[in-house]
Amino acid sequence: MRFRFTLAAAAAFALLIVPPALAQDPPAEEEEFVEAHEITLDNVGEDLVVRGRIARTEANPVQGVTIHFDRTHIDYPFRVFIPREDLGDWEGTDPVKVYARGRVIKITGEIEEQGELPYIRVSERSQIEIVPRTRRRRRRPRGPDPAEATRAAAAVSNARVVSAGR
Repeated sequence: MRFRFTLAAAAAFALLIVPPALAQDPPAEEEEFVEAHEITLDNVGEDLVVRGRIARTEANPVQGVTIHFDRTHIDYPFRVFIPREDLGDWEGTDPVKVYARGRVIKITGEIEEQGELPYIRVSERSQIEIVPRTRRRRRRPRGPDPAEATRAAAAVSNARVVSAGR
């Protein structure tokens, strides 16, 4: 009798859980990209999606804004250039603050070359996307709950005070 009940409970559980799990959409496919430190002069002329962590952002009032990435490939450090005449898309925001050090961004565009340095010229704001940070879940510490241990210690000391008072 006990075996039948366990089997029936397992079957009911499977009927409740399995259909919704099978109905879920498959995970979205990740967009293919090239890391900024992998871009070289060999990529000039290619339309790519480039991803990288910003090392620094510079604003020049005459030329525009330049975004520099971590320099893991010293020979050809990749850059993003936003010309001054195209900064109208950023009206009301400061690209130097928006694209601050440490942020990870994706840039879409054609790789160009200037002075043996590969770069992407950004003419529209839609070419740059800030990659959202993924937050790591905090692990709960193993062992007893510190708050519970404090309450237990307080209860023991209160019991001693009450028994000493008699």
